[in-house]
Amino acid sequence: MGTELQVTLDSGHAAVDARSALLRLEGLLDLLAELEAGERIEDAAGRRRPAPRSRWTFSDLGLGSIRAALAPLEPRPGGSFDAMDEVPVRAVDGFLQAEEEEIVPDGWSVTAARKARALTRHFGVTEQSGMRLSLIVDGLPKKTILVTRRSSVHLTRALQIRRESIGSVTGRIDSMSVHKKPYAGLWAKRGGRRIQVDLPSDDLVDVARDALGKDVTVRGRIRRNDAGQILLLRASSIEPLPEATEPLVELAGAFPDLTGGQDPVTYLEGLRGSA
Repeated sequence: MGTELQVTLDSGHAAVDARSALLRLEGLLDLLAELEAGERIEDAAGRRRPAPRSRWTFSDLGLGSIRAALAPLEPRPGGSFDAMDEVPVRAVDGFLQAEEEEIVPDGWSVTAARKARALTRHFGVTEQSGMRLSLIVDGLPKKTILVTRRSSVHLTRALQIRRESIGSVTGRIDSMSVHKKPYAGLWAKRGGRRIQVDLPSDDLVDVARDALGKDVTVRGRIRRNDAGQILLLRASSIEPLPEATEPLVELAGAFPDLTGGQDPVTYLEGLRGSA
């Protein structure tokens, strides 16, 4: 059955306002899309286009108090159902953090945090004024969280820049945009988040484009929140990292005459004896 995300909206009355419920569900779907697909990209002609989205369906839909279960329907191009199964987990775990701490949740980009802040801005702090999310795995509930206005307050503070420094970040460039203010999306090795990297020169845009899908080290001015998380990186240089060499196991049999027909143990003993 896979992984599903159950959403419950309860007004405390006989019925839930339809427009409000639809707006909340739309905001949640936008967040799920960001948690999976990430930033916008541009084609060679500079036309801006959103990253393709996976499609979700209702596996359950109840009325009165709105109860909807969202399940994967069709992965985006290049995506998979396994990747879609991770999205509800990332959403629930992220809101668990957002309800308790003033941080950008693990695995969330700054853009995802902004979408979640917008979604929860008008929530209250009760069952009737918030949104209950349940992670359902193979038909069984695994985690449940009441999402309230606290998430919006905590995310607002987590998105405030508190200090700047010069430094470097290593990761993989997995997206970029050259519309108006060029930037790249860097999936950091440490922290497991996508970081927006501003590209202030044409040379840096060219380097980032050539490094798309590759590991790099980006040096520049880093802006952080109170928790020390990187919110923005303005690049001064981008250095592509050497591609990983083939593991030794891939070299097995590459030099069949290396030992002169001897087994490896006899060959090594002979080397020791001649040393």
